[in-house]
Amino acid sequence: MDVVEIAKLIEALSLWEAAGRYNWLVKPKGTVLPYFFTLENAKDDKVRHRIHFLEGWNVFHSAVMARANHDFGYYTAIGEYPQFQVAYLDDSQILFKRCDAGYMPRDLTGEEETLLGKLMWESYGIMLQLEDTPDLPCKYAPENAMFGRIESPEEGDWHDEGVPIPQPPPYAERVSLRKDAIAKAKAMGLDGQLKVEVDYRLMPGWSTAEARPRAMYLLAAVDASSGRPLVVARTSVSKDVGLKQLWEKMPALLFGEFVKSGRFPCEIIVNSQRMFRFLRIFCEAVPVKLSLHDQCPVLDAFMKRAF
Repeated sequence: MDVVEIAKLIEALSLWEAAGRYNWLVKPKGTVLPYFFTLENAKDDKVRHRIHFLEGWNVFHSAVMARANHDFGYYTAIGEYPQFQVAYLDDSQILFKRCDAGYMPRDLTGEEETLLGKLMWESYGIMLQLEDTPDLPCKYAPENAMFGRIESPEEGDWHDEGVPIPQPPPYAERVSLRKDAIAKAKAMGLDGQLKVEVDYRLMPGWSTAEARPRAMYLLAAVDASSGRPLVVARTSVSKDVGLKQLWEKMPALLFGEFVKSGRFPCEIIVNSQRMFRFLRIFCEAVPVKLSLHDQCPVLDAFMKRAF
């Protein structure tokens, strides 16, 4: 049975609300990492349901932390997590994609489609049981373990298992500024009249033109009074720089652009705790004011006009 047929069987169950309350683990034979079923319902106008099979414990831990604190870590949307994704569109299409951090979603290879079929089929079996046993995914919770479907070495032999939940590894962000840039900023001083709104965003639909398109991230800073752009920088991951490193390098990029412009603002306004956290190092280097606001309306208006 192929992925399309299995996806239609899942849809026919109409158990989206019930399944959306839980996560469970599926580990096929031969895979190094387990995959975690996570369901989103009606998040936008085009997609009715999205099934994510998040790849590995570290990714799953990040997703759990992000539920409690949206600004945790460096992933800004669930689509950035390494995963297989099944999207049920409003026009009845069903899309199957592979997602990797910093890259655009792509179609599956034949081997990946076989793997996803296993993940979906075992999840379908779990969903079938939810009507009679709605708390099945919580079966091993008292043991601090997650409900899992595990494929034995004999291919095709699956069994239920409580998989102990490991402690997430310590999370740290390494941010630094160039000493020469700090010296130049101190020498030029702060512009007491310049306040800027700043954000670093994944730009939906933007990508590099290559065989494996990379997603584009935009670093923008605008004058909070006039809306005039001071910094507009496009960035993307590379062979040597992953998404976490991209975020860790962003403060130095912004600091350097302010120095290059000849005007260092007296106040930087951001609208997320993540941005506040990454830019806090500015306050250690120069006496700039860093402010956290609910919105950056001037920056948002500029983004709508320009992009």
